[in-house]
Amino acid sequence: DHDCGNCDVCLDPPVRFDGTRIVQMALSAMSRTNEMIGLTMLIDILRGSARAELIERGYDRIKTYGVGRDLSFSEWNAYLSQMLQLGIIEIAYTESNHLKITPYGRSILKGERTVMLAKFFFDKASSSKKRKSTAQSAVNPAELLFSELKRLRLSIARNEGVAPYIVFSDKTLMEMVRHRPVNMREFIAIEGVGERKAVKYWAPFTSLIKNFRKSS
Repeated sequence: DHDCGNCDVCLDPPVRFDGTRIVQMALSAMSRTNEMIGLTMLIDILRGSARAELIERGYDRIKTYGVGRDLSFSEWNAYLSQMLQLGIIEIAYTESNHLKITPYGRSILKGERTVMLAKFFFDKASSSKKRKSTAQSAVNPAELLFSELKRLRLSIARNEGVAPYIVFSDKTLMEMVRHRPVNMREFIAIEGVGERKAVKYWAPFTSLIKNFRKSS
């Protein structure tokens, strides 16, 4: 909800705009398909694609079909990536990678909150510093896993009534992204974990990583 003032994104911030309407269009399409679609299908619905699978499922008959056709596939991909990073939506790796709306996302869909997005730039020859801090046209798997680990850490921290860094630091989460442990032996070897935290947290973290590896 605010800039840290230290990283390159904060020191040379991206061009931001009110993306509430874009986010609501995507969330509405997800809701009308009972959150049973993945990233590509969602974009195809928003852009009014006529591909066979979409038509067969009847998604061309929902109210939000084609409402985002003024945005390109790359633009939608970039903004949905930001929605993932912001915790507005999440990926259910155990449900064929279907996209799910988080409680935060539902508050935006209901009009209770607004959201700022970083502008997507097509022209790679200009605004290079601005562009590097916007979401790219493809979702980076490492960034996506890091985001999912942070979301899990936040959930655990809230349940325990502590700050997220008390559970694990960002550096430790990045080590998990690098090594992707899937059992307790591998998990305890991660720098910053330790025996006590390994016993306490290995199951949920390795389960998330295992499902991520299967889907990637």
